[in-house]
Amino acid sequence: MSAKRDHLVKSALSLFYKDGINATGIDRILEESGVAKMTLYNHFKSKDELIAATLKVQDKKFNDLVEKEIAKYQDPLEKVIAIFDALDHWFNTKTYRGCFFVNTMAELGSTNDPLKAACQSHKQHLTDLVHTLLKEGGIAHAETLTRQVRLLMEGAIAQSLVMKDKEAAIDAKAAAKALLKL
Repeated sequence: MSAKRDHLVKSALSLFYKDGINATGIDRILEESGVAKMTLYNHFKSKDELIAATLKVQDKKFNDLVEKEIAKYQDPLEKVIAIFDALDHWFNTKTYRGCFFVNTMAELGSTNDPLKAACQSHKQHLTDLVHTLLKEGGIAHAETLTRQVRLLMEGAIAQSLVMKDKEAAIDAKAAAKALLKL
């Protein structure tokens, strides 16, 4: 990724996450990034392509945070629980505004199937990770427990944003431990 493209994507991601995709126009992104309009269109044919690039960057950023937390443990079930530590860290950052993927889905309406697919892929990746770890941990009914653990994660995300609950991940972690009998 070129330095200008990288800077443009990071600027767009920051604005989209803070103010929303629909409320953030191309002119604002150009102004914030200091990038010329021609440079933008040399890298992206449309705003949707730019949004897709921001989704990819946010996906990597979140997955790296999760991987960093779960790498601290050997036991697969402890790794599942560690995902809640990653959520806790994220919820308590100054820039936290909920899940960029959920926010994006909410703004897209019935259009932009490729962008929706990117959002769903992000969520599916975490679901697959939890499922794999539960199976490695010898959990019977891993599919059911995966859905339940993921509901705790998504519920914590919503609770932390809507209710400004800085303890949501900690509470969800305690529930996940009880669910997994840890």
